[in-house]
Amino acid sequence: MEVTGSFDVNVWYSHHDHSKTSVFTESVPYKDKIALHYRDEPTSKQEETIVTVLQHPNCTEASISECGQHFSISIERELLVEMVGETKVSVTIHPHPYDEEWPMSAVESSSIVMEEKKAKEPHKNEHSPHPSQRRDSPF
Repeated sequence: MEVTGSFDVNVWYSHHDHSKTSVFTESVPYKDKIALHYRDEPTSKQEETIVTVLQHPNCTEASISECGQHFSISIERELLVEMVGETKVSVTIHPHPYDEEWPMSAVESSSIVMEEKKAKEPHKNEHSPHPSQRRDSPF
């Protein structure tokens, strides 16, 4: 896949012993090849391609050539390319159902836990002035 476009480079510089300034402007075309690693051939030609600019062109370094007549600049930019389309998925079906067994200690019922707690609690005096409260309850 190829992404094509262009961006403008504007270089503002001084000359004549810093007494004058000028701006150099040039449009720079680009054509980037994007390798799509996970795409199978042939395609249905129904894909939608979405290109998003993550980082606009940005100058990282600029210098004047030794002869003083040319600029040398380094530009960085970042694009995100997404393809949206149909796909096929292979699903393996096992002919025999597989039931996974869980040990009883891994699955505890709340009623079993409550019965164990009650068995460990000492018996309270039934004639207590306060109504009895459950020990596991915050109320």
